[in-house]
Amino acid sequence: MPEVTVLMPVYNAMPFLPMAIESVLAQSLSAFELLIVDDGSTDGTCAYLESLRDDRIRIVRRTHEGLGATLNVGLGLCNTEYIARMDGDDVIHPRRLEAQLEYLIQNPHVCMVGSQVEFLVSVPTGLVARVPTEHNEIVERLLAAKSGTSHATLMMRSSVVRHIGGYRIAGAGEELDFCLRMCEAGRAANLAGIYYYYRLLPSSVSLSRRPEVRLGWAYAVESAERRRNGSPEPNFESFQALWRQRNGIRRLLDVLEDWATCEYRLSIIDRAEGRPVRGYIRLLTAAAAQPHWCVWHLRPLAKDWITGANRSTAIPSPNPE
Repeated sequence: MPEVTVLMPVYNAMPFLPMAIESVLAQSLSAFELLIVDDGSTDGTCAYLESLRDDRIRIVRRTHEGLGATLNVGLGLCNTEYIARMDGDDVIHPRRLEAQLEYLIQNPHVCMVGSQVEFLVSVPTGLVARVPTEHNEIVERLLAAKSGTSHATLMMRSSVVRHIGGYRIAGAGEELDFCLRMCEAGRAANLAGIYYYYRLLPSSVSLSRRPEVRLGWAYAVESAERRRNGSPEPNFESFQALWRQRNGIRRLLDVLEDWATCEYRLSIIDRAEGRPVRGYIRLLTAAAAQPHWCVWHLRPLAKDWITGANRSTAIPSPNPE
């Protein structure tokens, strides 16, 4: 009987899906099921999934409705004690499932555990997205709509996921509301090691969905603050109407931060693909638009770069020894 279900929602995930699935099948932990929920893909995803022959893989297809709704379908099909998230274009360390399962078994008060993330272009970039390891700092960052944990890295207790009712937001921004409610139901943690490789693509580094993401995040934070104060949560539709009426300065600041985020990630892609001049120009323009954000975001990365810590050129093999 599998102990862990790896829940992988996919939507037009080719050509990176095979590498993602191979990294799951190469895990040191053998007792797992890989549940792939295809959210109405229109590229070669369906044909590739049909070609898979592995008893550990279960595939479900549905019409396109968005990530939150797709995840809820997957959660309803999970029968194991633990659920691990995974995106269809990323890659995981061979010991990811084993390390997180061991941590949850040893820490029964923790309901979800993530890990550190290294950015992946054609190879790992050596740049690590730092997240805190302790519960209180994780919650503090989440309430500030910052990176308290990386959603796709999480392994969770399925009983707690069912207790909070899964994902409430069908579209973008669903992860912050989910993580905040999980943190209220139990404690959260992140492993100090890098067990997840997050793929950066020009197509995914876009401003087009940022307003929708910001709306979801703002709703999540407002709802969490009201729960903490013992007040009724806002209705999503009414909150959406009020949020879109926020003042022009706040809108401008949001746009600048979103733009800086995209420029920073595009700078990583440019430098990794051999365009250092354009990459550093993007980095400088991101810093000019949001200097405080860039200082906060780049300080741990700069330390790693200077010391050589966490710098890698390849994803570890399943048997690194």
